[in-house]
Amino acid sequence: PTSLASATFSIQVTSDLQMVTQELTIEVFNSLSIEDTALPIGIVGEAYTASLTVIGGDGTYSWAVTEGELPAGLQLEASTGTLSGVPTGGSPSYTFIASATSDDGQVTSRELTIVIYSPLVLTTETLPDGVEGVEINVTLEATGGDGTFAWSVTAGALPAGLVLSPGGAITGVPPSGGSQSIFTVQVVQGDDPT
Repeated sequence: PTSLASATFSIQVTSDLQMVTQELTIEVFNSLSIEDTALPIGIVGEAYTASLTVIGGDGTYSWAVTEGELPAGLQLEASTGTLSGVPTGGSPSYTFIASATSDDGQVTSRELTIVIYSPLVLTTETLPDGVEGVEINVTLEATGGDGTFAWSVTAGALPAGLVLSPGGAITGVPPSGGSQSIFTVQVVQGDDPT
């Protein structure tokens, strides 16, 4: 077939004095394929949802994971292709093969990967006091995500003479003492600010 079609026609078979006629229908569908999908990153303990998309076939599909496994806590809805649930932990990367079957009998598969990170936690709770004219060099710490962080001050301000690097280091020399600064820092990994 070269195009989409639904054709109804009659066939006839004869043999000597006998003749039989039957009406038949042939439907031609697009070939089935799962769209290339970059699945969103999941966070342990947070609700996750992503939709797989298939094109072609007759529009009615059944989904399944045919190789590999999903992260613990996630499932693939057979009738909709929706991945959902709350990941509970394990290794950070899961590769699996999802298959879609259409009612017209076509089957297609695609290898997909889900990355699951542990939540970001800012583990630095207190900072040492500074001394006027004495250099300060303190590195803020966090856990979770993929281990790469970007730091920034989101409220308040560091004491005069001090700066926060994107890598989380507070450095500098306070020019005077006798004051207290209150500020808020943010650590970001990918698209998941904490």
